[in-house]
Amino acid sequence: MVDRLTLRLVNRRVMKASDFHERGGGGVYLRRDAMKRYLAAWEEHLTRPLAGGHGTDLRRSFRRQAERLAAALMGGPAYCAFSLERP
Repeated sequence: MVDRLTLRLVNRRVMKASDFHERGGGGVYLRRDAMKRYLAAWEEHLTRPLAGGHGTDLRRSFRRQAERLAAALMGGPAYCAFSLERP
């Protein structure tokens, strides 16, 4: 999910090379204002209704999957992973 969002933001030029800076040790980091934009986009991504999601969004889907996995680990029904349908 993170990779998908990141690529979309880069391809739409929401995130630009100037949004990043290098630090000693070879790391490349987002600038503070760019991080705020990224996190706002992530929040919107999580709460956007899923196509074919029957009125749900990614955040609810993640929670439901975690609950189903926990139930399966505790001896409940077999776990069936979520699969995102492509539009």
